[in-house]
Amino acid sequence: MNRKITNQLKKADKEDGKRLIIVNGMKCVGKTYSVLDYVKSEYEEYLYIDATHDENFKEYIKKNAGCGIKELLSGFFKIEEEYLVNIPIILDEPDVNLLEGKVFEDYDGRLKLFIISSDRDIAETLFNRVSITQVVHLAPMNFGDFLVATGKEWYDEVITGHLMSRRKLPEMIHEELLDLYDLYLQTGGMPEIVDEYIRMGSTENIRERQKTLKNALWMYLYENSIDSEAKTKGVLEAVEKILEKDNHKFMYSAIRDGVTKKLYAPTVEQLKASNVIFSIPRLVPDGAKTTGIDTSYKTAGIDTSFKPTGIDTSYDDFRLYYSDISLYERPYGLKITESAILQNIISTGMKAYYWESGTGAELSCVIEFDGQHIPVDIHTNGKGKGRSVSAFQKIYSTDKTIKLSEENCRFDGNTVNIPVYAAYGLKNL
Repeated sequence: MNRKITNQLKKADKEDGKRLIIVNGMKCVGKTYSVLDYVKSEYEEYLYIDATHDENFKEYIKKNAGCGIKELLSGFFKIEEEYLVNIPIILDEPDVNLLEGKVFEDYDGRLKLFIISSDRDIAETLFNRVSITQVVHLAPMNFGDFLVATGKEWYDEVITGHLMSRRKLPEMIHEELLDLYDLYLQTGGMPEIVDEYIRMGSTENIRERQKTLKNALWMYLYENSIDSEAKTKGVLEAVEKILEKDNHKFMYSAIRDGVTKKLYAPTVEQLKASNVIFSIPRLVPDGAKTTGIDTSYKTAGIDTSFKPTGIDTSYDDFRLYYSDISLYERPYGLKITESAILQNIISTGMKAYYWESGTGAELSCVIEFDGQHIPVDIHTNGKGKGRSVSAFQKIYSTDKTIKLSEENCRFDGNTVNIPVYAAYGLKNL
């Protein structure tokens, strides 16, 4: 199954001076498969350590915490350090012991390291500790990834080309893409499920496979919870429950009456760090108390920042979504459309927010584009949020609007209509 991440890994691998490559993303998203597939295609030899299940390696790390990474790996593999620098080394899901002591103090870039981690906090710590680092974040597939994986990469090229040249797509291709997007909404972006569809050529058993994968993922989260299974389950259920409400702002009371931020905020943060949920912060006018930009929106592509934004992170208005629509218990129509669009937009590294005026105006998506905040009006069944867009434009002094609908591309001055399936390509406008 072809994936765009292969090109992203190659770009990171070949960049001068960047010798430590961290591949971060949620469990079951295909990190190990993608890294191994890339390394096997580019190198004659490599070393691989399953740092989660290799008890000998974990024990060796504990006993030799005072050693640097080269000395540790040389001793564990019983290989001379000079030979070790000639082959790539893959460390799959190391725990925090790898970050302790002097493990990375002597890292000079001579070793080619690929570190796979489902924990965003571990990836961030490593990035901040080692300057010669690239971070490649692997998210569930957006629609463009889905087209490539299913052998329809030509459609992906057509979408990108027409957005960049600001041209309408041929109507027949537009209709075909709407059908393919409907298929994508059924499968979601988890590679195991997409692979199942590719092999079977049918969506008949997809829902059962989605439930099986979700149960396995949830069990992993319960077993590794910093608090308790009950707290983790409560937050996950609340994320879905809030979709049934008119206002999707995350409320701790949705877990159950009487729940406080103090009790459950650590669980929310752990789930965001595991990349299973992502956060969309609220955008408020300059001068007001502002929201922090959560780094869980960092997604596919090479992320070399992981830098704080300087924006106040104490503000509590945010929305939480599952990282892939296949994880929702059942479809919610517009709610699933909203979640899929946000997932596709942030999968390319774009910054997304939600906005509400306090007087009834509300937008599920505002993107940061060319230094401006642009309202994204999501249309379903011909209905949009025109009044909310107008209210937003007055506050933020912008006349630009992006409409996402089932209509073909249309470029009318400052209003751009983009088909819903092309949401992942907004950065190409």
